[in-house]
Amino acid sequence: MASFGYEVRTAYDSASAIAEAVAFVPQVALLDLSTPEPDGMSLAEHFQQMPETKKTLLIAYSGYGRQEDIEKTTKAGFAHHLVKPVDAETIHKLIQSMIPGEG
Repeated sequence: MASFGYEVRTAYDSASAIAEAVAFVPQVALLDLSTPEPDGMSLAEHFQQMPETKKTLLIAYSGYGRQEDIEKTTKAGFAHHLVKPVDAETIHKLIQSMIPGEG
């Protein structure tokens, strides 16, 4: 994503993701639903409750793409649900559609 001009932060567990998000305050967060404890759904809940990330647009990133999975993430507050694998160009276009003037 950096190749598209985005400033990117990466975290490999939920605790690091929360700390990074509080420090960085992202416009968009791509959350892997299989993130270790707490999982991506719980992480989304944390993001929505913290003042720093309350307005962050959340994108679910998952190996599961059934309609019920998508409905679950929508209900949990995710703006979009991407099914793995997803290439960077697809994510870039999605971000452009979510945030006017990006890219």
